[in-house]
Amino acid sequence: MDIQWIYVVLAALVGGGAGFYFGRNSQPDMKIRAELEARAQAADEKHAELSNQVQAHFAETARLVNQLSAQYREVHDHLSQAQNEFTDADQMDPNDRIQGLIPPPPVEPRIEQDQQPRDYSDSNGTLTEADLRNQAAAQ
Repeated sequence: MDIQWIYVVLAALVGGGAGFYFGRNSQPDMKIRAELEARAQAADEKHAELSNQVQAHFAETARLVNQLSAQYREVHDHLSQAQNEFTDADQMDPNDRIQGLIPPPPVEPRIEQDQQPRDYSDSNGTLTEADLRNQAAAQ
C-alpha cells in the first residue's frame, strides 16, 4: 500500500506540473505579452537599421560636401591665377580683385543717441504733442 501512495503523489505532481504549464501558457495575457515582446523586438531591429542608414547617409553627405569644397577651392585658385596672368595688377582696382572664399561681414549701421527714448511724460503721466515733438527734436 505504501507504493500506491508514492504513485498517487507522483501522478499528482506530474499532473499538477502539466496543468500549471498548460494553464500558464494558454492564458490570453501571456499570448498578448509574447506578441508585444515580438513586436517590440521587431521595432528595435527596424530602429537600429534606420539608425545605421541615417549614419551612412550623413557620412556620404559629409564626404560629398568635402569633395565639393575642394573642387570649389580649385576653381577659385584657377580663376585667381588667370586673373593674375591676364590682367595688369597696376591698372586693376583692388576692389575688383578676386578675394578670399568668405565674403567680408556686412557693416552694421550705427544709431547714435544721447539717451533712450521715453514712453512717459514728466507732467501728467501721458505723452502730449509737445513731449513727442521734444523727443523727436532731441533725436
